[in-house]
Amino acid sequence: MNDFFITKIVLVLLLALFGVQVVEAQNREVNFQHSTLDEALQQAREQDKLIFIDCYTSWCGPCKMMAKTVFTLDSVADFVNQSFIPLKLDMEVGEGPEVGKRYAVQAYPTYLFLNGKGELIYKFVGGMKGDRFIDSARVALEPANRFRLMNERYASGNYDDAFMRDFIRLKFKVSEFEEAVSLADQYFNKLSPDERALPENWMLFGESSFSSRIAYSNSRNLNYLVEHWAYFKGQVDDSLLYGRISDNFVQITANTFNGRYFRDNGRNCADFDAFKIRIKRVEGLVDRPALLVLMDVAKAVCVSDTALALQLLTDHVSDFSAANQKALFDFFGFYLNADQIRTHVVYELMRRIVLCNRNPNLVGLMKYYMNDADPNVERYDVPNLENKIGSTTIIPFFHPEKQVCYFGWTEPGGKSEFKSYEAGKGTRSIYNKMIIDSLLLAEGIDTSWVSLYPSFDEQGLVASFTAGGQRFAYDSERKSIEKIPEKQFPPVLWGLSPDKKFELFEQNYNLFSRNLGDSSIVQLTNDGEAKAAYQLSEVKWISDSKFVISKNDTRGVRQMSVINSTTQPYPTTINYDFQLPGDQTIDRTEVYIGDVAKGEIQQVDVERWEGQQLYPVRADEVNDRFYFMRIKRTRKEIELCYIDRSGECKGLVHEVCEPVFNEMKFACKILNKGEDILFWSDRTGWGHYYRYDKDGKLKNSLGTGNWTAGRIAGFDQKTQQVFYSCYEREKGINPNYKLLYRVDLDGKNAKLLTPENADHNVFVNISGNMLIDNYSRIDTAPRIIARTCSGNLLDTVATPDIQPLLDYGWKFPEQFTVKAADGKTDLYGIIWKPFDFDPNEKYPVVSQVYPGPFTETVWTNFTVLDRYNNTALAQRGVIVVCMGHRGSAPHRGKAYSSYGHGNLRDYPIADDKYGLEQLARRYNFIDSTRVGIVGHSGGALMSVVAMCTYPDFYKVAVASSGNYDNYIYHRNWGEYYQGIGEDNSFSVKTAMELALNLKGKLLLATGESDINVNPANTYRMVDALIKAEKDFDLLVLPGQGHHFEGPYKTYFENRKRDYFTKYLINRHSGN
Repeated sequence: MNDFFITKIVLVLLLALFGVQVVEAQNREVNFQHSTLDEALQQAREQDKLIFIDCYTSWCGPCKMMAKTVFTLDSVADFVNQSFIPLKLDMEVGEGPEVGKRYAVQAYPTYLFLNGKGELIYKFVGGMKGDRFIDSARVALEPANRFRLMNERYASGNYDDAFMRDFIRLKFKVSEFEEAVSLADQYFNKLSPDERALPENWMLFGESSFSSRIAYSNSRNLNYLVEHWAYFKGQVDDSLLYGRISDNFVQITANTFNGRYFRDNGRNCADFDAFKIRIKRVEGLVDRPALLVLMDVAKAVCVSDTALALQLLTDHVSDFSAANQKALFDFFGFYLNADQIRTHVVYELMRRIVLCNRNPNLVGLMKYYMNDADPNVERYDVPNLENKIGSTTIIPFFHPEKQVCYFGWTEPGGKSEFKSYEAGKGTRSIYNKMIIDSLLLAEGIDTSWVSLYPSFDEQGLVASFTAGGQRFAYDSERKSIEKIPEKQFPPVLWGLSPDKKFELFEQNYNLFSRNLGDSSIVQLTNDGEAKAAYQLSEVKWISDSKFVISKNDTRGVRQMSVINSTTQPYPTTINYDFQLPGDQTIDRTEVYIGDVAKGEIQQVDVERWEGQQLYPVRADEVNDRFYFMRIKRTRKEIELCYIDRSGECKGLVHEVCEPVFNEMKFACKILNKGEDILFWSDRTGWGHYYRYDKDGKLKNSLGTGNWTAGRIAGFDQKTQQVFYSCYEREKGINPNYKLLYRVDLDGKNAKLLTPENADHNVFVNISGNMLIDNYSRIDTAPRIIARTCSGNLLDTVATPDIQPLLDYGWKFPEQFTVKAADGKTDLYGIIWKPFDFDPNEKYPVVSQVYPGPFTETVWTNFTVLDRYNNTALAQRGVIVVCMGHRGSAPHRGKAYSSYGHGNLRDYPIADDKYGLEQLARRYNFIDSTRVGIVGHSGGALMSVVAMCTYPDFYKVAVASSGNYDNYIYHRNWGEYYQGIGEDNSFSVKTAMELALNLKGKLLLATGESDINVNPANTYRMVDALIKAEKDFDLLVLPGQGHHFEGPYKTYFENRKRDYFTKYLINRHSGN
């Protein structure tokens, strides 16, 4: 072996040896003796050393920290091993308990230093760093250490008050708590009242590291301070004096929350009345109102009345100081359980704590419990719910030939994207924005503005997008992008003739024709005005040169005005056209036929009834006729007409409608290039489609029976089949649910395509043989599925995620059925309960109403954010219901839908009252002596009329933007739903006529700039109430229209709920 390798081996061995020595040097530790205390005392006497005893327990965290990180330090180990006989004793095992008792070990770790006689020389307590430990332990080596000298002096009996105070502090410092408390009691007892109040003796009463031992809540010392506060006035600072008194009662309250007070003193409500007397005796106590409330809260807790405790805290917490609010840590941490913390009433308390922002630590805890909800609104108000749900339905965009569609999709929390569905392949995300951005950046293209918009080509879906002024397609499989040609969209030319030789255009409200061959222009009309303009967007070409166009004339119609007080720098007036029932001057529609080749136009005589209404019927496949409907002003007659190239108006289908035309369900479809016409009619009492030929001859109906046909969703030209929705066709299913059917054009072979017991909103793509079915109910989660046009299930397209909503504490409303006032007709409704609902409690009930007549606000599909915020109202502690009324739903047959005609003010009231009475008999938790009603617009009219028709039944109402006087509401409303005479005479009952009957509490609200229901309606109601000398409340929202927005909406919703809280639940909201 050569010298090089010998030298290398020697070096390695030396390094290894040095390394071992270094490791050993870093691992010296205190050499605790494995012996008894007596054996250690013997060693101490022999070596003339003190014994150091580490008094620990197995569960003590600081003890473990000292053993692991301090007693293993070289500096600590060297000092202790050289200076003392180290001994380690577990205070719960062996001789540990006896040693602990002998030397007053009452905290861990405690470090004892004994001489060979077993006398305690020094003592200190607690976990600490190594250098501090050495400094503290070194004091034990001093013969005249403070601990030893003070013990000796106390034992001699030769000391003064100053010494006694220092000695008490020393005993607390070394955790000899029992002796320290005993000494403090002795000292307290020897002092006179005047001496106790001296600043130097404040240690007996004030906040300190040991006040929890001698001056804790309801202790002898603090009770003395409260009773003798006048002695201390001027001796100690007022902030200290009053702060300590307040702390006493705040902690008493906290101890009722955590149970300590009752454990120590028992449950006696009189205690808290006595505390209130003491609080009232302390003059100058700024916190007195808050402390009195806290005593009431503690008293409520004493009798387990959590509801009262919550009410008191919610009403007053905003007035508490940060110190007063400290008690609430125990309220949330000990008193309330997890289920209670999720309730609306607790949320309201948390919300107000956050808003007043007094105690930062408490605010932080509240925000944690609130899960980052917006504290400016109530827990189950819209802003706190809308981010808990995403898409619940989809609007699909179909490929023209394939079973492919795309749609927008939003997840709870707000993340949005485009998705696609393809039969057999399922649903996928179309874009990966992160990959697209990285690919664009690699090409040097700015990604700050990327516009995603899917499209289709012959192969299927294209993930197209634009960026940097260029159009791209994204390939998700290859994770690549490529440039594609910009998609060209043909310009929309309403007036372009079929042969593209002429163009109609409008200028200064008149109609012109341009010859696209030579660019020559011909003016066709010269009577156009701003309020009598030709409707170019509705032009219909019936040959290459002939066209039909209408002109809407609103000249001379009535105008009304409102004010907006919020505009700057001055208020403004808004003037608008607004026709009233019975007006002689109303809007008029004229129809013209023109010929661009001849450069002429002439009016067509289309008037059958004075004051009639006209609207076009679409027929894109028919190129020689213009179809339109004309409706008599009384709404009792309608007629389908057409104008052909001759310029004559010809009637096709005429219908007499008694008592009134059902405008909401009526539809007319022109099929097969005009050879077939589908015409909706309820002539049998139920709405069905009737098939006519092009000359108006009846061929067949698409169905018969006691059910109603709804919207036509599609027509299959090849199979001659109609897809349409129906109501009440299937027995045992809510008659308000839409179900989709397919039927042959001759009325045969009807087939149900969507059989689930739910409301179905279906999109039909006949050429792609696919239906997208969004279906749900108010009390079930929504589903989105794909079917073939035969109804066969393809797959689930998307599953809305409502779990975050459920985790938040939201619960489904429930459905119910009651009878109408006739005792026979079924009415369907929804009930919202407080989410902390207790079936053994009695709740007031609020009926949320809207009478229609054109619709019912009884939601049939999955709905979280209903427009009336019924969920949030219910959490105030009320049962909220809404139900249908005869005269509202237009799809439940003529007898039901037209029930209210001619009785616009009163028709729904009896049904609502009778329905509520049934619910109160059915459910013991509904208190029929506390009934409220709330409504907006037509619902406001219904609410006021209900209050004045049944004043002993309905006790509280909130009515907003109500049409209380239908003489000054829109003519289409009054003339349609109330009725108008052949001579245009109009008569209707108003809410003002009932003002004398009002007994309960009524809040009226209106937007001052409402051009739908002019605020004059509300002011006329106010005028009638004033003249009847009735009490009521009025809220006018500046600058707001028919529906309130932004802070005005939030304000109104809060005031609405506060009103029911105060007058129906009979407690203040605290707002």
